[in-house]
Amino acid sequence: MSASCHNHFRPGLFAGLCAACGGSWARRRVVPEAEGIVVEAGIGGGVNLPLYDRTRVKLVIGVDPDLAVLDRIRDRRPGRDLPVELYEGRAESLPFESGSADTIVLTYTACSIPDIRGALGEMRRVLKSSGRLLFCEHGRSHDRAVAQLQDRLDPVWRRYGGGCHINRDIARLLDEAGFRITWLDTFYGTWALRPLSFHYSGAAVRA
Repeated sequence: MSASCHNHFRPGLFAGLCAACGGSWARRRVVPEAEGIVVEAGIGGGVNLPLYDRTRVKLVIGVDPDLAVLDRIRDRRPGRDLPVELYEGRAESLPFESGSADTIVLTYTACSIPDIRGALGEMRRVLKSSGRLLFCEHGRSHDRAVAQLQDRLDPVWRRYGGGCHINRDIARLLDEAGFRITWLDTFYGTWALRPLSFHYSGAAVRA
């Protein structure tokens, strides 16, 4: 997660809350599809590390602006047989060469990145032309009435939720950033109110 999500919640807790809204199974579906050199933007507490397929992944490069979170991952070392490198940094300015990643993984991070358009542009830059962006996020509902309620609630939720937005249209943002979605699942989670639990999971390539 981005640092802003840690302002009001314990590290790793907010990502867990997002998943508890019904997205944990989607995370388990999406993350194992990663392959090659993987850049995980907003690695947070490292909850995805045990989900990677060790036979397909050469290296996971985790980026997060919260140095304390990265230190906790180093201490816990989840997925010990998986090669992992950790970098302190922001998704809006990834410290990697263009076209260097086979996979970008984005799970429950897009909601809280301050400049999400800039961050997606950076992910597109870093991704190889043959690579994929795998995502699992919550965001704007396709139900108009729910979306209108999200718009009304977002300023309050953002203030007390550490900068998290509940009304970002993930599919539209990916399209505007120059990605083409190759598969997409959208659904409401089971354990939360609809304005908080509309999910997007899928994969995208550079358009």
